[in-house]
Amino acid sequence: MKSRYGLLCSAGALLLQASLLIFLEAVQPDIILERVKMGIQQEADEAARQIESVKETEEFRELELLHKTGIQHVDISSISKSIVGRTNINRHIKDMLSKAKSSVVVVSPQEHIERKVKLLKNFAPGFAKKGIKARLYGPFNKLISKKLQNVEHVEYSPSSSFVSVDSREMLFLVSSGSVVPDYEVAIWIDSPFFVNAVNVLFEESLK
Repeated sequence: MKSRYGLLCSAGALLLQASLLIFLEAVQPDIILERVKMGIQQEADEAARQIESVKETEEFRELELLHKTGIQHVDISSISKSIVGRTNINRHIKDMLSKAKSSVVVVSPQEHIERKVKLLKNFAPGFAKKGIKARLYGPFNKLISKKLQNVEHVEYSPSSSFVSVDSREMLFLVSSGSVVPDYEVAIWIDSPFFVNAVNVLFEESLK
């Protein structure tokens, strides 16, 4: 048995399993190295093609634009501020609604619902003419539905209150309904990234 095994090995064959022979071809070491080098080169070429394809992505074009134009300083006061007093808050909400172009989302608990309806009522006819999609999320009320013909009323009982316009700017009412009107506080934010993120989270909470 030993002599037969040695004969097979010297002849280029290896007994792997019973009655199964695999014939091996003797390969020169330099050829093996060339094959390894070829495999490495192919992998490198593929990696280079993948890196090159990054140039065609939107993210790379944005980085190029940022490199060419530079980073502009943003004054935080121009994209966010606090508003004190119900009169000032209502005036700011009206200004937001008047500039709406595509969407309006109003979320209101019971304590603020009548106030939001009054603010929306004057703008509702214009929403339909401009093709603006307007929604009011709040406790169901037949009277509200009649007053706001062009605003979709979605029955909901939120704990927060905010107004979002065009997925760009948003105003949060941070004080409760029991606060004296002159001391009501709201936070206004003008940031498409932030407002869109809040809208997405809110939509997820409805599911």
